[in-house]
Amino acid sequence: MRFPNFDYRVRWEVPITTEEQLQALFNKKLETNIFYRGMPNKEFIALTSFYRHYLNKYSPPYEEIGISSNGHLKVNFPKIIKNDYINESFDIIDEFVTQLKRRGVSVDLPLHTILGLAQHYGLPTNVLDFTIDPLIALYFATEPDPWNEQEDCVIYESDIEMSAKIVATMAAEGQLGYFKDLNGYEEIYQHFMSLSRCITRADESTKAPLIQDVDIKYNHRLCNQKGVFIYNPSCHPYDVEMYNVYDEPYRCSGRQVYVIQAHLKPYVRIFLYERGIDKEYIYPNNSLDLNKSLIEKAVRSTKRKLNIR
Repeated sequence: MRFPNFDYRVRWEVPITTEEQLQALFNKKLETNIFYRGMPNKEFIALTSFYRHYLNKYSPPYEEIGISSNGHLKVNFPKIIKNDYINESFDIIDEFVTQLKRRGVSVDLPLHTILGLAQHYGLPTNVLDFTIDPLIALYFATEPDPWNEQEDCVIYESDIEMSAKIVATMAAEGQLGYFKDLNGYEEIYQHFMSLSRCITRADESTKAPLIQDVDIKYNHRLCNQKGVFIYNPSCHPYDVEMYNVYDEPYRCSGRQVYVIQAHLKPYVRIFLYERGIDKEYIYPNNSLDLNKSLIEKAVRSTKRKLNIR
């Protein structure tokens, strides 16, 4: 099964061809609203593991689909029935929860924590892993990989809350009507922002839940990886969200994809190693993760029950 591409991404791609250009990426300051994702091949786009699983399972036909906010932009994407897609993603989560309960693991957890657990232990989810640190993203982009060693790699830079900020601003300015129990610009704005950080089964738009202490108890790697999750229930790649959130300029902070030429990968690895960012740092001993062995058994049983490869 071939996965889709998104040619319009070229509009906000930034080619990195020299060590001098890399330095600018190395020296980026951490910002609370900007997050990064590294991938080892520039042909890869931001697909969730469940999206890939679904396409491999059903091989849906491709068709021309309107994806822009005004409907004018059309691309060839797999034809996916939205309700079936979402329901099947939660069939996996529900079976996972059932298997956890059978092993006495508490499941009185926020939905985003359950999704993060499933993602961390290898079940297909509609969660994407990002990080607040571009150096961590660089590690994942340049991590030794015989299949992609000679390929250019990519770093996604995204303001993952931009869509929520736009909606919250519109609501606070009165463009979405009157809210009986909310008073004033700031209260309305914060209310809508809080909604964007809470995942529900009914969600149709991208959300970015805040990482909490309970998430780290189950996945200590989140600390070193400075990880954050993006939940994308859409039937389209996250790249579509990046396309629709801005009109102009094409390149701007919060919407860029750095394309790093393959010959620079060894240089990046040396730079990161000298700063202590290596395999041992990225993948610390996870024996402290709460209920690790029980969760691994629940995942194996879930995969067997649902025939997930």
